[in-house]
Amino acid sequence: MLASNGCTETIYHFLKVVHAASPSVNPTYFMSDFDGAQIQACHLAAADWAKLNAAKIAVILLCWWHCLHSWQQRFVISKYPEVWELLKKWIRMDVQSEFDAAWAKIQRIAPKDFVKYLRTYWMKPEVVAMWSAVHRRSRSIFEMCDTNMLVEAYHHVLKSKFLEAKRNRRLDHLLYVLVNKVSPYYESKQQRQEFGFEGEDCEVRKRKDIEKRAQDYTLADIERDGEDTFRVRSRSCPSKAYDVDVDAYHCTCIDFPLISYCKHLSAVQRLFPEKRDATAPTTPSLPTTLDLPPQDNEDSPPTLDVASVLQKGPARNPAIVLAERMEVLAARLRKCRRKELESLPALQEALDAMYLETDSSGVMPSAGYVAPNVSSGWKETEKAIVPGVKTKKRKVGDPAYGAGSSSGLKAKKGAKSRCVRWLCIASLSL
Repeated sequence: MLASNGCTETIYHFLKVVHAASPSVNPTYFMSDFDGAQIQACHLAAADWAKLNAAKIAVILLCWWHCLHSWQQRFVISKYPEVWELLKKWIRMDVQSEFDAAWAKIQRIAPKDFVKYLRTYWMKPEVVAMWSAVHRRSRSIFEMCDTNMLVEAYHHVLKSKFLEAKRNRRLDHLLYVLVNKVSPYYESKQQRQEFGFEGEDCEVRKRKDIEKRAQDYTLADIERDGEDTFRVRSRSCPSKAYDVDVDAYHCTCIDFPLISYCKHLSAVQRLFPEKRDATAPTTPSLPTTLDLPPQDNEDSPPTLDVASVLQKGPARNPAIVLAERMEVLAARLRKCRRKELESLPALQEALDAMYLETDSSGVMPSAGYVAPNVSSGWKETEKAIVPGVKTKKRKVGDPAYGAGSSSGLKAKKGAKSRCVRWLCIASLSL
């Protein structure tokens, strides 16, 4: 958004333009600073989008970094270090009882002016719902964002990498970079992520971590309530227990909504394998033999053993398998000392054909430092648009209220020249 002010009307108009250009976009959350104009504009836009799309109104959240930044400016941290440490924990407490106990302690040990400031601006019910972690539960792992500084970080990447750390004042150049460089780069990166070149995503990493931590549970930690329900004791807090329903595939812990999976459910499935088999997704079994049409040759076998050909386990994407083998082959070719290989021509032809079949968008090279106005292909445009170098010395002083130092030096120089001229005339006359 390009605007000279940040009033509610300007931001609201910008959000309406965004929705008009992308009517299918229906945001679930808005992340903002504690600014009244931004919050009011987001409220209006969320109500309009929910009415048009017949969906739930988006939730407005406050950035935790900006919340803590606003709080630490209201008192001296060096004098109240205990208050500052408690505030950093308080904003992340997701249990209501712990949140209330921390607020009671803050009122006892914090300065009175700071407590009054929190009561006036931050402890209203509608405001607490925007910044407290108590109201940020039941979110998926792809919605776990508590700051809007990611946008600022992306802006830094845009300026330093794609715009090559050069000053830009042309909107057409910015649009050209966004359309022809930024968008293809992230599309290619998404494709690399899907094929496994960029590593595992956050959901897969979280699932592996859950299965690793679930190995610590034993049968003594699990109590069976019914045929499909269990009570699993918490490892971090033994006084707590969570309800696990294997049939509904649900757990009452706060980590379950992240990826609809948690260590308690994993422990139940591991220690009660019959429940894991019952809840596992069913897949059609492969036949052990495959009937073939009758052959003229009696010596030919009538069946083919498929089990000896197919590997056990779920079928993998052939493109991912090929990509992994190409990575191994690339490492071997770098170490190979032979100049000629018999299979290189055929491999080169196959790679050329594959380049034509796949997407042509390439990955951008690593960023490099380019000095300003060097190696530019727009010399003619640069000469026509960029003004020449100023050689005239800038005047010092305010011309509205005085002539400045330059006029005084000029007058002094003129007086000296006149004095020399009169001396010369006087000497000639004598």
